[in-house]
Amino acid sequence: MKLLKEFITKNKTAFIAAAVIFFAGSVAGAVSSCRISPSEADELKEYLRPYLNFTTASGVRPGAIFSADIVNHMKFLTAALVCSVSVYLVPVFAFVLGLKGYQLGFATGFVSANFGMGGTALAVSSTLVSYCFAIPLYWLIFVLLLRFSAQRGTRAHMGTKERKREYPAYFMQLFVVFSLLCLSAGLGALITPCIVDFMN
Repeated sequence: MKLLKEFITKNKTAFIAAAVIFFAGSVAGAVSSCRISPSEADELKEYLRPYLNFTTASGVRPGAIFSADIVNHMKFLTAALVCSVSVYLVPVFAFVLGLKGYQLGFATGFVSANFGMGGTALAVSSTLVSYCFAIPLYWLIFVLLLRFSAQRGTRAHMGTKERKREYPAYFMQLFVVFSLLCLSAGLGALITPCIVDFMN
């Protein structure tokens, strides 16, 4: 616990930057969900209706929720690995993090506004788990990427073999974070039916 506290304190600025980028994207997404035209809203509702067509927890498919979350986490982690190639790609990953916030803000705002209590239940449950577990882990990935890129920049004089030794530790860190993301996806899949059942 002490090590975690020291890590967060040492990288406080990076964590704050990650939070600001993500929440800015979330606010932009929520605002955008309220500004789409009625025709576009109807199209989106027809597309989403099969996935949200439930009135009880029995209509929710935890397996589908879990699989979708895992795929999204893998895409985000792949972006982090690609952007690790060069320090110049860090802004690209910052955009990816903001886009993740935008997607969550837009989806939550749209579903809550257009699908009644069932949609609100799904939005609340998925957001609750995401903000408690997955989102801070996304911020952690951003911080790890910044640290790795900064270390590579300060050690540019090192030989190729020496610099390659830094990759296993970085990959291991990302693997641990991905494992925690899988855990958060499992929790989300379990919690969602319970909240849907409660709110209906």
